[in-house]
Amino acid sequence: MPHHPTAPRRAAPAALAMALALALSACGGGDDGARGTGDARVSAQEAPPPASGGRPAQGESVTGAVVEAPGRVAYQVLAQRVEVSAPAAAAEAVADPADARGRVLAVAYVRYTHRSGPPLTGVAAVRDTTAVFADGVRGGLLAGAPESAPGCEDPYGVTGWGRGESHVFCAAYLVPADAGSIEVHWSDEGGSPFVWTFPQG
Repeated sequence: MPHHPTAPRRAAPAALAMALALALSACGGGDDGARGTGDARVSAQEAPPPASGGRPAQGESVTGAVVEAPGRVAYQVLAQRVEVSAPAAAAEAVADPADARGRVLAVAYVRYTHRSGPPLTGVAAVRDTTAVFADGVRGGLLAGAPESAPGCEDPYGVTGWGRGESHVFCAAYLVPADAGSIEVHWSDEGGSPFVWTFPQG
């Protein structure tokens, strides 16, 4: 019986073409999946960090985290008010009255509330980023001056500070007597400052 070798030769290219098509289809699907995973990974990496800083209204509190000695602690912070002294009081607060010429003493009252995290065992670091500005310019810090003001707590006397507990610490700065506004700045760990504005005059 004679053999007809032509039929198998015709079938082989067809089978090869089908196998090639399947292989290309499989490669294409895998590439799309890899691309999709890569795109998701890039999107996650490019996602911006949570917003920090801003200009809360008077009476509005903000929340931020600070690294304290026992660990990371979340605080609720509110600049309650700013009390401005007479020029004579500013002169009495410094060693050389000439340093206070044309200036007044601005004392910021800031309430800090422990919201979450480990209890503090030492002096809180949360107040370290608090500062007083006048018309956008940082004032001159008077170290140790505010602890004796009425309503101000001594930060070195606060121990065992736990969740839900609040304390009011004050920051005293020399600012120009003719300042149009006084701002209290506070920032959390590595963040932009929150700024409370207190108009003057």
